[in-house]
Amino acid sequence: MDSFSQNPAETSPAEGISISEGISASPEIIQSPDDLLRRIGLEPSAIGFSGKIESRAEMEARLRREEIELNARLEKENTERVARLEKERLDDSHKRALERYRFLVKEASVYVIGILLIIALGSTSSVILFDKSASEESKTWARSTLTAIATAVAGYVFGKSSSSTT
Repeated sequence: MDSFSQNPAETSPAEGISISEGISASPEIIQSPDDLLRRIGLEPSAIGFSGKIESRAEMEARLRREEIELNARLEKENTERVARLEKERLDDSHKRALERYRFLVKEASVYVIGILLIIALGSTSSVILFDKSASEESKTWARSTLTAIATAVAGYVFGKSSSSTT
């Protein structure tokens, strides 16, 4: 009868001892460290230990190679960081230029046009007011226009300062 086809509860013909009693009929022979690792439930390739010991020259060469690879990776990361910072700086500069342009076009242009309009209206009213050949109706218009301009400018200047204190 084949020893592999035996029922574990049967006795071993060689020793007459029951296998089910916990005594092995034939002890397993461990032939390599990998066999031992497999027997205790570990896969040798998952551990990554080859059992090989490197010489001093091999270790120095490996360390030099790792150092070169690390330096190359650090140099690459540093170059990428510098490029990213430069791009961010240019983007920020571009955004500031757009904001400056937007301010000049939208906000400062309103003030410039207003000031030019006030100057033109004030100078026209002044010319009409001091013109001897102008009609009395034109002079009345010129006086009321200059009064309105003076009131608006004074209200803007003093109104801003009083509103900030309130």
